[in-house]
Amino acid sequence: MKLKSNILFMLLMLAANNDHALAQNLVQNPGFESGVAPWVAWGGATLTQTGTEPHGGSFAVAASNRSASWQGPVQSLLGVLEPGRSYRVSAWVRVAGSTEEPVGMTMAREDDRGLQYLGLNQSTAYSDRWVQIIEIYQHTQDGVLTRLDFYFQGPAPGVDLLVDEVEIEAFPMDWQAAANQRIDDLRKRDIAVTVRGQDGQPVAGATVTLEQTKRSFPIGTTIRYSAFANEVNYRDYILQRFNWGVHENAAKWYSNERNRDQVSYANADEVLDWADAHGIEMRGHTIFWAPETWQPNWVPALNDADLALEVEDRLEDVVAHFQGRFRHWDVNNEMLHGSFFADRLGPDIRDWMFQRTRALDPDVKLFVNDFSVVAGNETDGYVSQIQDFLDRGIPVDAIGVQGHFSDVSPLSVQLRLDMLAELGLPIWITELDVVQADEFDRADALEAFMRMAFSHPSVEGIVLWGFWAGSHWKGPDAALVDEDWTINAAGQRFDTLLAEWTSHESLTTEASGIAQARVFHGDYRVIVATPGGAVIELNASVAPGQEPITVMADLGVLFGDSFEAASQ
Repeated sequence: MKLKSNILFMLLMLAANNDHALAQNLVQNPGFESGVAPWVAWGGATLTQTGTEPHGGSFAVAASNRSASWQGPVQSLLGVLEPGRSYRVSAWVRVAGSTEEPVGMTMAREDDRGLQYLGLNQSTAYSDRWVQIIEIYQHTQDGVLTRLDFYFQGPAPGVDLLVDEVEIEAFPMDWQAAANQRIDDLRKRDIAVTVRGQDGQPVAGATVTLEQTKRSFPIGTTIRYSAFANEVNYRDYILQRFNWGVHENAAKWYSNERNRDQVSYANADEVLDWADAHGIEMRGHTIFWAPETWQPNWVPALNDADLALEVEDRLEDVVAHFQGRFRHWDVNNEMLHGSFFADRLGPDIRDWMFQRTRALDPDVKLFVNDFSVVAGNETDGYVSQIQDFLDRGIPVDAIGVQGHFSDVSPLSVQLRLDMLAELGLPIWITELDVVQADEFDRADALEAFMRMAFSHPSVEGIVLWGFWAGSHWKGPDAALVDEDWTINAAGQRFDTLLAEWTSHESLTTEASGIAQARVFHGDYRVIVATPGGAVIELNASVAPGQEPITVMADLGVLFGDSFEAASQ
């Protein structure tokens, strides 16, 4: 006889630590708290410890009297870095005497190959705020290394350069092992099932089965309407693997209003109704799309007054229509790569889009969303854009990262996610695909990205941008499933990852009556079978948190006086 009982454990959320610290900081006096040494200035520049608005601590350093762009703080790292090792290099910079200037980090390395100047990264520094520069440095040497100088350069002569909180930290030699450890720390929790008999005493030797019935971490996919409507295999693949979804095109303006004032959400609603019926959460993509290329074909020809009216109508109508059904909205997609609305209606229109959406649907999470910010080198610009919104009080709740890859460098992914994490907002991978002609190379790259993203404390969801070769926007070279519905090597690897990140445990209680395991966050069916023949089925929810979850299977409480009959 089975007794079913629902037990819901609502516990405190894990305080995910966004600290990127990898190892010991190898820079001496990184925050200039003990003066300037061992930093020196190249050329005729002067280094001065300054306590005026440092980024962290009490001091920063200012390089003044600069007569050339290459003059700035320098520190020798000779004998400090290990050949063949990758390092995370970062610093906070600012300028004085100019509104904005380029600032870069450079490594001067001299060995048997001669003297090389290796530019690590360059960003725009401002006079009114600190900006972080961050990059990976792969340290190699050929023969005897006689010089290794790390320095800052870039601003025009006469412009003071300020630097603070310099860090050089070694990445682990085995990035995958380090990622797996973070996954264990971030995505799992201890659970202890205690079994007691009718007499209140521990029951040893009971079998405890933990079956994960729902994944907590969102892993989703885009849904193309044509494939959804016509292919049962397409729908089944989604149901078997994903707990989140997003319309590929059906919620975009050009799909909803192909002709002016003729609005239809029929296709989007059909997908959304199906998703709701099957417990799939949905993102909204997108209210607006910033580049002119992606506007409804009748929009660019409007005069400014009519355009303003149509923009307002679009936002009011689409947000109201999907209110309470979308968990997220990409408000104005790809603002790094287009400015149609800002150019026509003024830059304040972007602020209004976020503010008005928040007013119409206070519960939906508002996203920025863009590409080449992790699968590319435009991270600095994205950080600056988002920080500008936040500084001005514009409601941005989360960061959307489009991950359109060919090759994947896991350390670069980690570094760029770290940069975005400095903003203090949740990060979602909103559009993931990997283009590789060889399906095994595609599998390796997909796994590298997903494992690194899943291990990052600021990443709260991963959404694939397609899976079937018959409907993938990047074609068969990005697919997990071939056109004949054969799951290829990339799809098999994806399934392996899902299985790895799902918990199914078969345990036996010890003399204490307790069986313990560490499991992934999510919903579980807990089945307890005692040596006496009683079978108990409970439901438990394992939420993020630090303390172990306790599930109590007390036969006396659950069965009461009917225990003997229930055991027969």
